[in-house]
Amino acid sequence: MYSEIKDVTDSVFGRPKSDYGSSGWYEYNCPCCREENGGVDDNRHNLAILLDPDDNGKLWGHCWRCGYSGNLTRLVKENGTPYDIDRLRDVISIINAGNSFSDPDGDKKITEETVTLPEGYRMFFSGSDNEKRALDYLHMRGVPDSMIRRFNMGYVTEGRYAGRVVIPSYDRYGSLNYWVARDYTGKSKIKVKNPSADKTSIVFNEGLVNWYEPITLVEGPFDHIVVPNSIPLLGKTLDYDSAIYKAIYKRSRCNINVLLDPDAKESAIRLYRKLDSGDLMGRIRMAECPEELDASDVYRQYGKVGIADIMRKVRKISCFE
Repeated sequence: MYSEIKDVTDSVFGRPKSDYGSSGWYEYNCPCCREENGGVDDNRHNLAILLDPDDNGKLWGHCWRCGYSGNLTRLVKENGTPYDIDRLRDVISIINAGNSFSDPDGDKKITEETVTLPEGYRMFFSGSDNEKRALDYLHMRGVPDSMIRRFNMGYVTEGRYAGRVVIPSYDRYGSLNYWVARDYTGKSKIKVKNPSADKTSIVFNEGLVNWYEPITLVEGPFDHIVVPNSIPLLGKTLDYDSAIYKAIYKRSRCNINVLLDPDAKESAIRLYRKLDSGDLMGRIRMAECPEELDASDVYRQYGKVGIADIMRKVRKISCFE
């Protein structure tokens, strides 16, 4: 067993109930079940965590009661401290390098769920002659240089992602967890490309979210960068088991606004009603863009004043809508 990894999981999840001998599984109290139980452990130890890599080199966990699951690195990120994450990564690095520990099979490497920026990615304002066209595209969309810097936006001019501007996402600890690459040439049939990572397991730019102020749910990252304190859904729907829903339910302390594109009114109403229940009931508001304009269009045409006007008009919806 990897006792050093178990030291980390014990620190994050508490003492395990038992293990299954050589199988590498340990049983812990599930943090999601604890949340549902008013912050008190149910002592059923339904969160089973594998501390000996499976055939794919993964360490992972799964709660047999509520379904909470994921790669061990993500579970520690969501429930531990930055110190716990650093400890886990240090141990994994040493194990993979074969310096201080040995695994039973002698050739098994631990793989982590990691996201890297697209090949050929470059930051803006690096002095490259190739950035002008990408920069012109962003300026055409009304995105100022200050916003480009704030969101660490970049671009790609060669390789499979050539001709795209990139908006990266970082978790609350500052680690890259996703990105969106948008075509700026007008020639690609595929306007947006993303990494292979599971988008439902992340909160886009979580580190920028103020959970004590109103939060606005928008469709995409170009809406996100112009709407204050917003979270992009990377789509029009939200599942109960997604990281965004769980984070909103557990951490938000103010109202939640739903702001989708004008052509998604029915989706917006469904999302509103889905969220308006339980502890969130009465805290959901509908925000609406002018006809045929999404949030990024409003910002391009009217600037901050246009976005502020939308936010001033948020409202509850009636049961007849």
